[in-house]
Amino acid sequence: MKNRLSLTVSSYKSSRHYSFHRSIVWLGLLAIAAVFASLAWARFMLVETQQKLSVAEDSQNASQISVSQLQHAQQNLFSTLDVREQQLRALDNRLDQLEVLAGTEQGEYPAGYDERLLNLTSTLSEKQMLLSKIPNGEPMQYRRMSSKYGYRTHPISKRRHHHKGVDLRADKGTPIYATADGYIEQARSNYDRGYGNMVSIRHQMGFNTRYAHLDEVLVKFGQYVRKGELIGYCGNSGDSTASHLHYEVAFLDQVLDPKPFMKLNLTNFDQITATVRTIPWESFQQEIRLLSQQPAPQLSQQGLVSMAPLNSAVTFMSKAK
Repeated sequence: MKNRLSLTVSSYKSSRHYSFHRSIVWLGLLAIAAVFASLAWARFMLVETQQKLSVAEDSQNASQISVSQLQHAQQNLFSTLDVREQQLRALDNRLDQLEVLAGTEQGEYPAGYDERLLNLTSTLSEKQMLLSKIPNGEPMQYRRMSSKYGYRTHPISKRRHHHKGVDLRADKGTPIYATADGYIEQARSNYDRGYGNMVSIRHQMGFNTRYAHLDEVLVKFGQYVRKGELIGYCGNSGDSTASHLHYEVAFLDQVLDPKPFMKLNLTNFDQITATVRTIPWESFQQEIRLLSQQPAPQLSQQGLVSMAPLNSAVTFMSKAK
């Protein structure tokens, strides 16, 4: 009886007696305890799993945000690369156009942008400097060219002779401008024969220009003028039948057809100079290149410095007016 456990259940009608072996009771209690422990452990694991799931979801959301940000950054990078590629392509095309303009050609292995820009800048600068020193462009606005360079019948003497320049028809008083930098070699006013009122300019590189039949002369002998500077007004002085400008271009005192020089500019420099073969263009460009490479003179090394423009010294010869 010591190993058994008795249980009595009583009611108002009757009572019942139950007898259990102690080992069974303990097994039952252990089973109940195991169930509660299992439930507690399951609860704990459920909470732990939910926390891990929450952390995993947060991590996944963060990863999705990071992926979205990376995709957005990638799209921005691709867009930037596309823009840069378009800009480089436009720059390359522009450089090609400017190199054609400057007459610089790429070799078998094209140079980088820095070298191309350096060569291009140097070449265009040299040509621009050269254009300031030699006659180019139109001396005035005119209606038409009434007489070309070459042999013709003189409108007054009716004799055939060599016309040393071109006649540009324009109204009296039309402004006339110097076509290059230089010194006034001759400025003649109040003269009613031959070329009439006239201006002659001695330019660098051995060039001269002459402007004849002027109504009024605005410059004087020895004066230095810049390209595009006003020197007088169109007129009908001297041996002339109507208001016009007689314009001449000469190199080393040999007259040339002014027409190519009137068309000459930075855009068509190579095409025009190729047609005027009596001029040593390569020598001119070499001189300009040497001048552009020379350092600026120091006052301490020069002593008394002339106020005249650099490389513009000209020997003047007095001429009968």
